[in-house]
Amino acid sequence: RLLERLAVPEGCVVLVLDGDSPPPWAGAPSHDPDPEAVGLTPAHLAYVIYTSGSTGKPKGVMVEHRNVLNFLRGMERRIHGPAPDCSRVAWNSSFGFDMAVKAWGQLAFGRSVFLLPETDRLGARELLGFLETHRIEAMECTPSHLRLLQGAGLLQGRAPSLRKLLLGGEAIDAATWGALAAVEGRLFFNMYGPTECSVDASCGVIDGRRPHIGQVMPGARIYVLDAAGHPVPVGVAGEIHIGGAGVARGYLGRPELTAQRFLRDPFVAEDAPARMYRTGDLGRWRDDGTLEYLGRNDQQIKLRGFRIEPGEIEARLTRLPGVRDAAVVAREDVPGDRRLVAYVVAGAEAPDPALLRAGLAAQ
Repeated sequence: RLLERLAVPEGCVVLVLDGDSPPPWAGAPSHDPDPEAVGLTPAHLAYVIYTSGSTGKPKGVMVEHRNVLNFLRGMERRIHGPAPDCSRVAWNSSFGFDMAVKAWGQLAFGRSVFLLPETDRLGARELLGFLETHRIEAMECTPSHLRLLQGAGLLQGRAPSLRKLLLGGEAIDAATWGALAAVEGRLFFNMYGPTECSVDASCGVIDGRRPHIGQVMPGARIYVLDAAGHPVPVGVAGEIHIGGAGVARGYLGRPELTAQRFLRDPFVAEDAPARMYRTGDLGRWRDDGTLEYLGRNDQQIKLRGFRIEPGEIEARLTRLPGVRDAAVVAREDVPGDRRLVAYVVAGAEAPDPALLRAGLAAQ
């Protein structure tokens, strides 16, 4: 009945559900297929997500079904399972960002998942209106996006149905942390983990303590190691290494890079093929068992949920006409408004900044 009213793009396949003849799947079984019969195992890939690369070439992270399942089960134990339960979940992150797994994965537990229209995602007031209209109870969000929602009244009575907000993708500043910790009747979770470890490896409720990234998620192992690969004492800074069931297969088509970052886990039995991932993040354990994030041991930047290698942008900049050399940094001239700034060394003639922006945006 709708076919004549739809403008179907060329190349799309149309499935007619109410036609005279039965649909092709009418005789298919209603139960799940037998994985063994069709050759599927937990080690098959669930997805590949690309992250920023320091050489200018993004890295495709291969995440397997067992990695995702471990994360979703951990979410159920630590976040969604404990009261209050949330049956209406908004999908806020872009499809190419692994924070989205926190939303679409809830379909596996029978929850309703509401897709946020892009126009509503980009406007704080529109987003709060969507949450109110659809009585959303849980959503994932970056701290940068949260600050926009705060300005539109999130903590002043807007979206009263929202019970749990899952934050991740970048560090939370002390002022925002304090404001969230003071809210009653709503839980804010700070979650940490790289794409290479299947979304998140630690999680904690935002509370009256100093900012932290919580405790280890079920199925994960977190080590804070020194330069020699030895565990450091509580309170001492080191590099965060993540092991356990969430460690991804590696980088697609990049065996050398995989070998550099995905190491054998020396803290499990030698006969177990366990690996751990070198995150490049610095942290330290606290006496209360929570982990504190201290920043990076390289030039990588986390901005509005994106993991950015300045070297990748610099490499693209130097390929544009009129640019001899370039440097990219993150500046925060206004508190809470952190942004990327590029400095260039011109060639024979000074390039037009507008053309450089356009050239970068195209890539």
